[in-house]
Amino acid sequence: MKKLFTLISFTLFSLSFLSSCLKGGISGCTDPTASNYYSSATKDDGSCIYAGNVVFWTNSLSIHKGILTVTLDDGQSTVLTVNYTVAQQCVASTGGTIMTVPKGTHTYTTKDGFGITSSGTVVITTNGCTEQFLN
Repeated sequence: MKKLFTLISFTLFSLSFLSSCLKGGISGCTDPTASNYYSSATKDDGSCIYAGNVVFWTNSLSIHKGILTVTLDDGQSTVLTVNYTVAQQCVASTGGTIMTVPKGTHTYTTKDGFGITSSGTVVITTNGCTEQFLN
């Protein structure tokens, strides 16, 4: 009898707890255009993150001693070792130049094989692709 009472009490407590969780909904990002969209979320908690891609490219590696390192303000970096004659689209490429970064304006720094540095800015749009040419 004591086991039955314990089982019934546990069941009622569990149902009560589950019911209170469901009433509040599942919090998360409910915007399908966000990079962290959570399809099970029923209550938007303001955590949505919007990102886009940037692809850096150049056609003048020879003046950079064959190498050009690009570093974004968020710490991501890539090394260009391939010349391109046209802008590279946001598809897999042998140069390894595609980066996904948060929406907004970002600064980047380049450093070539001679140690010469330069900097610039790039604007990232949500779910977009920005092709950034480097001299």
